[in-house]
Amino acid sequence: MSEPILPLADAVARLNAKTPIGATLNSAQWAQVPLALRERAQFSATVTSLKLLQSIQDRLGRQVQLQREQLANGKTATFDRSSFIDSIREVGIAEGLTPADPAQAGTLQDITSIPRLGLIYDMQNAMASGYATYKLDQNEGALALYPAYRFGPSTARVPRATWISRWHEAGGKVGWQGALQTDMVALKTSPIWSALSIFGTPWPPFDYGSTRELDDVDRDEAIALGLLGPDETPKPSEETFNDNLQSSTSGLRNEYMKSLKDVFGAQLRVTGSTVQWESRSISDFLNGDDQFPLSIQVVLPKQAPALQEIAGQDLSRYEWSIAQSDINHLFKQHGSAKTELPRGQIPVTKSDIVSLPEKLLGETRIGTIDKLPERRIAMTFPHDQGGDALAIWEIRPGRLKRRLGLVSIRKYQGKFESWAPRAIGLPPRRADVLNVPSTPNLTPAQARVKS
Repeated sequence: MSEPILPLADAVARLNAKTPIGATLNSAQWAQVPLALRERAQFSATVTSLKLLQSIQDRLGRQVQLQREQLANGKTATFDRSSFIDSIREVGIAEGLTPADPAQAGTLQDITSIPRLGLIYDMQNAMASGYATYKLDQNEGALALYPAYRFGPSTARVPRATWISRWHEAGGKVGWQGALQTDMVALKTSPIWSALSIFGTPWPPFDYGSTRELDDVDRDEAIALGLLGPDETPKPSEETFNDNLQSSTSGLRNEYMKSLKDVFGAQLRVTGSTVQWESRSISDFLNGDDQFPLSIQVVLPKQAPALQEIAGQDLSRYEWSIAQSDINHLFKQHGSAKTELPRGQIPVTKSDIVSLPEKLLGETRIGTIDKLPERRIAMTFPHDQGGDALAIWEIRPGRLKRRLGLVSIRKYQGKFESWAPRAIGLPPRRADVLNVPSTPNLTPAQARVKS
């Protein structure tokens, strides 16, 4: 079992500051995202389910806070790994996140597997502990007594053989500032620790599944090794690390900013030269009385061609959005079981609205339906009860913001094989039109479906 997280409010605050971010990026692609964004994101490689990521965030947050309170009260603190795995696995299975390829079931590619969830738990635990230790060590008193770290031994069954070469590569990048070339020892304030980490952070773990910790090196040994002069004391480097966080998102080229927006959509807010995660959640929006629309996703490049074909205009710079008045009308029209069940439909709930960013990142089919008013677009996607949902969006141009505003959602109990929407990113074929009750028919111009 992993070592318990140190009882610091900083560890709790760091975890609480993270925003669940869904994306199809793998680990190597996430490593290319600026450090400031990675540090403030709760993510897992290739996972787009915001519900699962929020569950991970909530579960870890509760356990870290509980452990801190237990330690503060003089009790033995335990970090329940098995209950974390069980609870998140249950969410993942309910979300339908088991892999389509049977060969991936139970492996690290399976977000519902015990090995994958165990790795997430262990890494989050180790990162919180590493950060708490880093915070403790970054004060002048601690640095005066123990100014350096030694890269500790591995406890893995099969240790990595690349650490020495990585140490020399990291040292070369930072000019061996405060670090030895002959031994894996460096001042606690040396930039080599951030350069050594694949995460860009100066605390352990330094790689996925790494068991190596940092051992304290006292002042006398640091002086004997030539890292310090007899009258020198390192200055805390936390401010430098925070500056590096800020600089990791400054001066980004417009092309790269656009790429980030294409990947993360409305989860990312770009204001001038500032890039940050959008912290205003849909849940907060639904529970408040905000009169301004909330952007929930940008139009993705794969969606733009179909939108242009349907609307007859370029909508690639528009954003999918929701507004309080539309949501209130939607719930009034389609939120009651009393009215929806006799229609063969399922009532729309708040969770359906909360999951919209995730649905927009997934498989969507865009078209138009009979008698649909001008400037409106139809979209279908799978809803969580196993059928298809029909969402109607309205084109709303504006001087500052161009939006596709949600007007309506209907949740049907079955699939819409009778429809012929354009299947985004999939080769077209002729639709098999069936007669399904209560199902609007798409016009012949959109007779393209998933093959």
